[in-house]
Amino acid sequence: MEKIKRVNTVCGLCHTNCGMIVEVEGNSIKKIRGNPHHPANRGALCRKGIALKEIVHSPDRLRYPLKKTKGG
Repeated sequence: MEKIKRVNTVCGLCHTNCGMIVEVEGNSIKKIRGNPHHPANRGALCRKGIALKEIVHSPDRLRYPLKKTKGG
């Protein structure tokens, strides 16, 4: 089992760029919470920020650019 690393970052899902603390183990997000010291959100996260873990790990998420084919 790898050590859990805490990463200070921002959410890029809207123009506010709320501060987040993300707990990462290997390549997997374990927990996301708002950064209480960030001036934009003071520890709060909107629904998009709260759902970010599920968005990143979704099996339906595009992982590479799509190419247009001759058929469409």
